[in-house]
Amino acid sequence: MTWKQYWQSRRRRGMLQSTRKKLAVRLQGAAEAMGVASARNASLERARHRLQLELGDALSDLGRARSAAALRDQKLWRSDKALADWKQQQEECQALLGASQKDACALSTELLELRHAYEDSTMGQETLRRENKILQEEVSNLTNQLRGGTKKLTEVEKVKKLIE
Repeated sequence: MTWKQYWQSRRRRGMLQSTRKKLAVRLQGAAEAMGVASARNASLERARHRLQLELGDALSDLGRARSAAALRDQKLWRSDKALADWKQQQEECQALLGASQKDACALSTELLELRHAYEDSTMGQETLRRENKILQEEVSNLTNQLRGGTKKLTEVEKVKKLIE
């Protein structure tokens, strides 16, 4: 081997060694980066697992909230229906009250008219009683006069018979 070849091979070995060192450094750096990435991956996996558990809890909470909301909606619908029924009953009662008030007013007017008619008939009855009493007295007087006239007539007839 010649000096030239010797130095060339040595230079190549030196280059190879420096390349090996560089590669070893790069490999060590890559191994460290891989360790860091693995640690970060494990941390991210734990976080993903924790987030999946939280998501499951949130979904179950959402299901319960939806069930509760559905129950509240049902209760609200029932209470709205009951309120509508009560409003309808109130309107019907209000209409019935209005009709009853009109009937009561009409009956009150009729009662007032009947009271006036009763008072008028009572006054008329009293007047008729007085007139009847007066007429009875007159009839009694006339009856007495008639009896008296009949007695006189019988006396006159007796006298006439005696005269005859």
